[in-house]
Amino acid sequence: PDGGSGGPIGTERLRFTFPRQRRDRHLCLADFVRSRESGQIDVLPVQLVTAGSKIEEFTSKMFAANVYRDYYELNGLV
Repeated sequence: PDGGSGGPIGTERLRFTFPRQRRDRHLCLADFVRSRESGQIDVLPVQLVTAGSKIEEFTSKMFAANVYRDYYELNGLV
């Protein structure tokens, strides 16, 4: 029930620092999670993956060639 962390349920597992945007509403990821004062537990699921070095090479070449739209679309898929 503790997500595999080995710690007691309800204890802080990890702490991140999120920078604020430098424009518009100056939001940061922390604005979208519950505060400690709310008394409710909040969860931030995170998934990290890699598509491998071949696709990274390919997208790096696209970026270097200023083909930004294609670069962003392909990068978003992988």
